[in-house]
Parts: sequence; C-alpha cells; structure tokens
Amino acid sequence: MPSGHSPGASLTHKAVEAESFTTLSVPVVALDDYFAESDRIALLKIDVEGAELGVFKGAERILRRHAPLLVFECENRHLAPGHVGDVFAWLESLGYRGSFICRDQLLPLSQFEADVHQRQHGEWFWKSRDYCDNFVFVKE
Repeated sequence: MPSGHSPGASLTHKAVEAESFTTLSVPVVALDDYFAESDRIALLKIDVEGAELGVFKGAERILRRHAPLLVFECENRHLAPGHVGDVFAWLESLGYRGSFICRDQLLPLSQFEADVHQRQHGEWFWKSRDYCDNFVFVKE
C-alpha cells in the first residue's frame, strides 16, 4: 500500500506513483472453507476488483449444492489478462444463467458485448451511462 494512502476500493494514479510502500498481510480463505457444509447460502454479493473467478472457484461446493443467487461486479479492465467471458463461461458450466444491468434494466447476458458495454473511452469511462459492470446470475 502506498505510504500515506488510506485503504479503499482502489488505488488512485497518484497513489501508485508513491515513492514508498507499506506491505500488509491479509488472510485469504475460500468461501467453501469459511462456511460449513451445513450452512445454507442463498446469496453471494461479490465486488473483488478482478478476483471474481478465484472467488467463485473457491465457492464451487456452495454454488453446486446451494445454487445461491449471484450479484457481482465484473470488468475487463480488472481482469487482464483474463476476460469477463471467462467468468461467465465458468458460471454457465455450473448451470448458471446470467443477466446484466444496463440503464436500470436487467438484460439477458446474450445481449452483453464487452466492447460496447465496457468501452474504455474518456477519462471517467466507468461512470458513463452505457458502462455496464453489474451482473446477476441465477442457477437454472
């Protein structure tokens, strides 16, 4: 973490250019290990800035057994070298069907085009009305 930077959801351009950094150790645990097999999980809300596939793979038992509703943010800009399609394909392999939120509407994933809905044009492109990064997946 850049020295003098308060932790937050992301690092700003200025923070990344800092001259000194502090290392923080953060414990990591798979959701399948965190929750007991008897725990009933009905919903997972995920916002992990590019680690979506890892989180979902770490919850595979939960996804297969409990089929929770999934609400998550996912963006190509955070997934390099991966792609949002990798996350979608893995969830679909487990029997999930996806939708995305665009202009206050829930649309089928078949209408999502990363080149259009996550176009990186302009300084604040992610704040564009047409930028879509929120997804809902339900087990069929």
